[in-house]
Amino acid sequence: MHRNTIYTFLLISLLALQGCVAPGSAIGNLKISGSVVSSADKPVANKQIEFMLPAAYGLGGLDLLMNSPEDFGYTDHRFVAKTDENGNFEVNLGERIYHISFWLLPPLGGFPSRPPAPFLFARFPDSESEYYAIQTHDGSFKIYNYSGKEIPLAKSLLKEISAINKEGDNSEFRETIGVIKLKLRPE
Repeated sequence: MHRNTIYTFLLISLLALQGCVAPGSAIGNLKISGSVVSSADKPVANKQIEFMLPAAYGLGGLDLLMNSPEDFGYTDHRFVAKTDENGNFEVNLGERIYHISFWLLPPLGGFPSRPPAPFLFARFPDSESEYYAIQTHDGSFKIYNYSGKEIPLAKSLLKEISAINKEGDNSEFRETIGVIKLKLRPE
């Protein structure tokens, strides 16, 4: 009996050191906000921007290993934003289901605690020549023409793109806000 207790204790200790994680999901709110400004940093009012949140948003690596987003009922989410008189926009995309890792041993709970930073495609409807792929988790972006060829920033309609992600104001409510600033070139 004493030997079984020792083996059980060693097994539990080993699991605690290695960790025991189960895949899971959580629900949180996602918002996109930002601004459009001129090359002189003046707000651009009434500017329409079309966005697309890819269908794979919120799915984990294992989810996509043998399945497609459509297998989970996910599709690309297209939406439109329009700047106000101060050049700002905000779109609440509502509650989203997203992948978490739930730590059983040690008992830490689920991570991440809020939805992941969004990756978005954006374009101006009055510009048929280019679209923008924007990562809000690290601010990286790429610009493409409609044939899929990458365009350098210096040859695009934009002078600058910046993006970050932040937590929502309510600490009890799981919310992520992708914040994007688009600075236009002089015409």
